[in-house]
Amino acid sequence: MVGSDMPAVQVEVVEPHPHPAAVALAEETPNVRYVSELTGEYDLLIATDVYEHVPDPISLAFSTASHLSIGGRYLIANCFSPVIACHLPQLFHLSIG
Repeated sequence: MVGSDMPAVQVEVVEPHPHPAAVALAEETPNVRYVSELTGEYDLLIATDVYEHVPDPISLAFSTASHLSIGGRYLIANCFSPVIACHLPQLFHLSIG
């Protein structure tokens, strides 16, 4: 939706294992592409429902933030509660802070 609504911006979706249907959908929007990792400097990073699935979310947030341009923004929204089976139990304490 971001790529369609904002054709002047370049959108990279970082997903090491994207679903083929998602890749096909992105190919319909010329300014959207899937990549396996952050490679440059970005004005905006969005991480929704990401950090509750990785063993060290704080280090990952720190390392990805290093890719923000000066004045860039980082939108992070995650659920560290045991609401679905793939959330890592060792991170449930993060739901408090």
